[in-house]
Amino acid sequence: EFDDNGVTAFDPITREQIVCDWFVIPLRDVSTAPVGLTESLQLAPANQSRSNAPTGLTDSLSLQSTDQAQVTINLSLCPAGTDASTGFDDLDAACASAVDGVVFTWDNAAGTIETITSAGASTIVFDEIEEGTYTLYSDVPLEFASETLFCVADGGNRYQKEFNDNGVTTFGGIFREQIVCDWFITPFDVQGQDEPTQTPVPSGLAGDPVVTPTPDFAAPDPTVTPVTGGNTRGAETGGSLVVHLGLCPMDYNGDQLFETCHGVGVSDQMFVLTGPEGELEQITTVPQTPGPGIVQFMSLPAGVYTLAGGPPGDFGSVQLYCSTQPDGDRIDAVLDSTRATFTIGDGEDILCDWYYIPQNQGGQTPTPSPAVTPDPVDRSEILVTLVQCAPGTTVAGASYADLQDACDDTRDGVPFTLGDGGAPPLTANTGVSGVGAVRFFDLLPADYTLRPTLPDGLGSVAVYCQLNGGDPYQKTLSGGATTFVNVDGDAIACDWYALKSNPAPDPAPAGPEGSITVREYICGEDASTITDWEQECDAGSSGAAFMLASTEGAITRNASTNAEGIAVFSDLPDGFYTLTQEEGMWCKARAERVDSQSRVIVDGGHNTDVFLYQCNDVTQLPSTGSGPSIGPMDDGGWLGSMSATRLAVMAGGVVGAVLLLGWSVTRRAFVT
Repeated sequence: EFDDNGVTAFDPITREQIVCDWFVIPLRDVSTAPVGLTESLQLAPANQSRSNAPTGLTDSLSLQSTDQAQVTINLSLCPAGTDASTGFDDLDAACASAVDGVVFTWDNAAGTIETITSAGASTIVFDEIEEGTYTLYSDVPLEFASETLFCVADGGNRYQKEFNDNGVTTFGGIFREQIVCDWFITPFDVQGQDEPTQTPVPSGLAGDPVVTPTPDFAAPDPTVTPVTGGNTRGAETGGSLVVHLGLCPMDYNGDQLFETCHGVGVSDQMFVLTGPEGELEQITTVPQTPGPGIVQFMSLPAGVYTLAGGPPGDFGSVQLYCSTQPDGDRIDAVLDSTRATFTIGDGEDILCDWYYIPQNQGGQTPTPSPAVTPDPVDRSEILVTLVQCAPGTTVAGASYADLQDACDDTRDGVPFTLGDGGAPPLTANTGVSGVGAVRFFDLLPADYTLRPTLPDGLGSVAVYCQLNGGDPYQKTLSGGATTFVNVDGDAIACDWYALKSNPAPDPAPAGPEGSITVREYICGEDASTITDWEQECDAGSSGAAFMLASTEGAITRNASTNAEGIAVFSDLPDGFYTLTQEEGMWCKARAERVDSQSRVIVDGGHNTDVFLYQCNDVTQLPSTGSGPSIGPMDDGGWLGSMSATRLAVMAGGVVGAVLLLGWSVTRRAFVT
């Protein structure tokens, strides 16, 4: 008998001589199931209810609140001969049939964790997944059908996953992700071949036909010739490397590294492994405390490798111990500062304990304090997806919905840096947490500043975020960065929009192209009670009228914001402008680039956003009252004292003067 995975068992064999006839019967009709699956694949009713992954950028901002990961598979059978390379939309439309009897195996380096057999339109769900790297494969014979896989992680953008030569796909570095995948099985169109299909003839190692004799029990047992081929599904190849990062006490020189340091893990540290197939990057996570920070590299070919990373060698030293697993034999590893070189054999599993010993930079050994177990704190995470807008996209006055409609091209490989005042910044590239996305997690309570390092030809235009799955709101930008205040146990997800410039210079415009966008926000509280202006104030119109005038008096325009709180002054030539509110006063005003005279710079015919916050007493104050002038978005106390109803704006063209004025500004702490 065979089990569901096509495996037969022989009871404990001692000295028996066993001869077997093994018959392989190809299926000729592939219209209902992949050839070679026999009766294991059965068509389910076509009117199934598919649980497709959510689409759209609004959905992409939703985060699941769970401590464990989950992978959900929607399985579909495609008509024989379907072009599997057409993309998700075409496959989703063509492959509406559910499948019975496909066995999926979920495992990791330690072996099989769980197997699930498909049943019609029901989803296949692997849940309660701990942090780590895992593999997944089905029992569909590779010689009779192809498989195509598309996934969505944490409600983000859909991406296609790859299979290795053995039909295995890898989920690397899983950490609490909620992943939904569409798995398409496409049988090969054997009947549609130009040449008649030949019945496979088993061959021996030398390629000669193998003839199965009719058993003659009176004759001596025949010699059994081994047969090549067969389904290699799930046969993982290659070695692996697991790194345990532990932090030692300052200037530690003892010989109890494991006992002293191994349990003090450090998260969010990048390790880069360079070998025969190039560079691989992983970031440490601390799955349990006490315990080390862990990274894992899988499916590694044999060869010489260099491992670099962890805390910088400028401020400490590293002690390294590497061994083969599971036998624990130590291997030779050459260590140079924070870079180690060693060899991984074919199929060899290596574990390296990486102990970082910080050095006292002050020259004095501090008096050690008794260890105190801190109270548990809620950790936060910030997920950001970089969305690239095509050249020529209109961003002046654009809403979140406008940007969603106009910009749908994500960008991988762009570094984002997250920092706070009390710790070194964290940097990671977009694409490591899904298409165009990067996630910073296990964040302690603090104010955090997020800043991308955009390549030439790409400039930030807007950032929209969700806090704990709430409504999207716009973040202010200052010098290309934005700040989150009082982050404490929050799940924050953001879409970061950047505008791509034209590859070639545009022809000279027929007229001026600069613009100033007023974005008005209504605050329901008195200014003295507001701590997070972006969260506590809603976009909307106060009904106030605004006048924009150039400093030389050549241009004067009037406008009021629309229901969304937006007013656009367009077709502005380069120059300085003042913005006046005719009645009442705003309680706070911000612009990304501003000088000591409250003038905001818009360079090269681009748009400048001005954010005006109106508090609940805006209509009760006289227009002659004094109040805060506009300031830079990273200036906590604002600059100078001006009338609250007057704002100076400059649109490019005097860069030298602006740079000189910029040096006279006293920069202060960044407060949002």
